[in-house]
Amino acid sequence: VLFAVSSWRYSRVLTGIFIGLATLTKLYPLILLILVLGSRDKSRHNMMEGRDWSLLIACFVTIVVGYLPFFFLSHGNVLDASPLSSIIGQNEAHPGVIQVVLSDFGSHFHINARFVHVVTLAIEGGIVGGTLLFVVVQRIRRRLSIEMGLLLLTWAILVDYAHIFPWYATALLPWIALCIVPVWSAKGLSTRGLAILCIWYFTFTCVLSYFPVKQYATEANWLYYFGATFGVILIGLLVATSLYAWRTNRGRASFV
Repeated sequence: VLFAVSSWRYSRVLTGIFIGLATLTKLYPLILLILVLGSRDKSRHNMMEGRDWSLLIACFVTIVVGYLPFFFLSHGNVLDASPLSSIIGQNEAHPGVIQVVLSDFGSHFHINARFVHVVTLAIEGGIVGGTLLFVVVQRIRRRLSIEMGLLLLTWAILVDYAHIFPWYATALLPWIALCIVPVWSAKGLSTRGLAILCIWYFTFTCVLSYFPVKQYATEANWLYYFGATFGVILIGLLVATSLYAWRTNRGRASFV
């Protein structure tokens, strides 16, 4: 992000290299391309400029070169060493909040497990896809900063990912510090401030997942935990989204 907003001659190339290196461990950093492409172009209609092509080329060349040793040493089975395999393994070993809640709901009402799985994938895809679409549209309109876009995308990925251990929440803290604004101003409730407050709230409540002893880690207690964390956050984000949509119709909304 620092190189993406820098005016140094080779900053775009280094941005692409760093995103490529991060992608070698996890696939999610590729989403950063949506935020940094055209980040220094002042035009509202042109989101690509000449130096963005050097960013893209540097990123994908880094990924290809990084996987060459795995390609030769694994006899062509690159997927076994790819970030995709770790994502699948994490989801199976430590299911996330959406998977757990829907699975428990399906078991309680005797709903077909395959149907529950399809619904889970649809909801997870809707959360990431909806957030991604919102970020792209607001970036094109120049109503969203890179830092705020990164905070929203990081949160959406964490919600969709496997179980969020408290140390994962540290990925949110730098962007919260950069984006935080007062929740209430002279113009009323700040949608940006409320959204950031909800995500910041999670960094405190996620430690509740460390139940003191094993007998407290029951299904009921996990549901209480999900309600106290994700339930409260969901309500807050729905309020912020609804207020933002209402203000957009009145022509005075900005999520910058």
